[in-house]
Amino acid sequence: MGTKKTKNLIIGYGRKSKEDKGRNNISISTQEELCKKYADDRGCKFIYFSDVNKTGDNLNRPEFQKMLEYVKKHRDRIYCIVTYRIDRPTRNIQDYYSIILPFLQRNNVTIACINEGFDDILKLEPIILAMYLGMAAQELKNIKTRAKSTVEYRARNGYTLGKQPVGYLKKNTKGGVIRIDNDKKHYIKQAFDLYATGIFSLDGVGRELAKYGFVNSLGKPYPKKRIEDILKNPIYMGKVPYEGELYDGKHEPIISEELFYRVQLRFEDTGNRRPKGDVKTYTGFIKCAKCGCAYTGLVKHGAHNSGTYTYYRCSNYNKVHTKERNISEHLIDEAMQEVLESFVISDEQLKRVKKSIFEAVSELQTYEHKSVKELQQQYDKLTDTIANAVKQKLTGELDIDDDTYNELMKKW
Repeated sequence: MGTKKTKNLIIGYGRKSKEDKGRNNISISTQEELCKKYADDRGCKFIYFSDVNKTGDNLNRPEFQKMLEYVKKHRDRIYCIVTYRIDRPTRNIQDYYSIILPFLQRNNVTIACINEGFDDILKLEPIILAMYLGMAAQELKNIKTRAKSTVEYRARNGYTLGKQPVGYLKKNTKGGVIRIDNDKKHYIKQAFDLYATGIFSLDGVGRELAKYGFVNSLGKPYPKKRIEDILKNPIYMGKVPYEGELYDGKHEPIISEELFYRVQLRFEDTGNRRPKGDVKTYTGFIKCAKCGCAYTGLVKHGAHNSGTYTYYRCSNYNKVHTKERNISEHLIDEAMQEVLESFVISDEQLKRVKKSIFEAVSELQTYEHKSVKELQQQYDKLTDTIANAVKQKLTGELDIDDDTYNELMKKW
C-alpha cells in the first residue's frame, strides 16, 4: 500500500475469547508484541486495542467499537490496522463482507495480518480472501459445535447451566455443583407453597414474601415476572433443563417434584380447579368477616429454633385491611371442634351419609380400574410398535432414513 508522510500511525487490534481457553491460540500480550513489532519495523507510532473474553461471532465488543471510532477520527494519519490473524476482528463472514470491508474502503484504511502474511486485505485476490474468511467462519462453526456438545454433556450429567438461581450459592470449584443458600431456601419453598394454594396471585406471592424479608436490591417486593421465573424453574426440584428435556441434577433440590408440578398445573388452570395435595387444612374454607376474602395457611418459623407453626391470614384481595392479623391453626381447631360437637346427627342421617360415601368410593374404584386398564392397553400397543419398528429396521423392511426413525422412536 502506498504511504504518505502523514500516515505514520498503525492501529493494532487483538482479541481472545472464552472459547480460546485451553487451545493453542496466543495470548493478548503476545498478539500486542507482534503487532507492535510490525509497526516498529515500519517506523510508525503504535496504538493498541484489545477485547478479552469476547466472542468473534459479532462486532458488539467495546474495544473494537472504540477502535472503529478512532479510525474514523484519525484516518488521514493511519497507515493501516494490523492484527495477528484475520479472524481477530470477526469470524462472521457476513460481517466481514457487509461491514468491515466497506468501512475500510470508506475510510481509506486497510488491514494487515501477521499470521497470514499480507499487508493489505483490500489487495487480496477475491478467491484468496474468500478462502481465509471461509476458514474463519468454519472455525466459528466448529467452536459452536464443540460448545454445544460441552453444554449438552454437562446437562445430561446433572450440572446446572449458567448462573445459579436465587436460593442457591455459586458452584463449588471442584465439582461445579451449586449449593443451597440456607438463608433463602425457605423463601423459595414458601413461594411455591403460597402459589399452590390457588389463593395468591404472582404479585401477591411477591408482596407476601416481602413482609418476611424476601426483597430485591431496591428493598421492594420481587415483581410478577421474577416470581414466575422462580416458580417455573425445574432447578428447584433437582432437575437440569436443556432443550426441552429434564435431566437429574447433581445439586440438592429445595422442593419436591410433586409441589413443582402442582404449581405448573396452577399456571395451566382456568381458575375452576381446586388445588390438590399439600394444602393447609382450612385454606379456602374460612373467610374474613370484614372483607369476605378467603383465609390461606402459612408456615412461619418460630424464634430460637422452636420449630414451625401454621397460621392463617386473610388474602386481602380487596385491600380493605391496613394491618392483617395472623390466626394460629390450633385456635381454629378448637373453634371447629366446638362447632362439630354442636351437631346432632340421627342414626338415619348417619346411614344415609355412609351410603353416599360407599357409593362415591365404589364409583371412584370403578373409574380407577377403567383408567388403569386403558393405560395398560396403550402401553402394550406402544411396546409392540417400538419392538416391531426395531425388528423391521434391523431386517431392512423399514425403508426410512435414520433421522425419521430416531424421531419416531423418540415420539413413541
